[in-house]
Amino acid sequence: MALNLAIDLPKKVKLQLSQQLEDLQKVYPAYSWVDKDQYHIPIHFFAPHHKKEAIIQKTKDALYDQESFYLYASHLDLFMTNQIMIYVHFRREKVLEAIAEKIQDAFLLERKKFIPHITVSRSSTSSKQQYFLLQKKLERTNIDFEFKVSELILFDSVQTIKKNSFHKIETIPLQSI
Repeated sequence: MALNLAIDLPKKVKLQLSQQLEDLQKVYPAYSWVDKDQYHIPIHFFAPHHKKEAIIQKTKDALYDQESFYLYASHLDLFMTNQIMIYVHFRREKVLEAIAEKIQDAFLLERKKFIPHITVSRSSTSSKQQYFLLQKKLERTNIDFEFKVSELILFDSVQTIKKNSFHKIETIPLQSI
């Protein structure tokens, strides 16, 4: 079992994002598209463990005074590793960056730059020409939504050969602003 601290999107926003991606999904049906019910913004992935309750408590303690905030989607982009990962990029949000830093500090982790994103698709790498064409299509895809974040979720992350699935195990409320 691996835990993932994340922001779960409201159902309305998941549907809105799914609709904004429909044309792109039709053009690239061979890509592995994430099911809209699995859309989330990962904050921290905890390696497989056996101390679930300790992680839950330490996370709650680190975030006890965090305020709610708004997130604004800005555009689609790519991460390139051994595969192509299409993701939704967000405008910077200081409260969210502070949350990521508090978690890194609470668990004595090396500080890394936090990039809020939603993975929407994965695919094997392609030729440079196909890659540049995909980039142009992503630039032309309008991604426009916003939502209030009033809670964080600890998910149990289950990996299978075909996909990952996430099951809520704990909700961490944020203070109202």
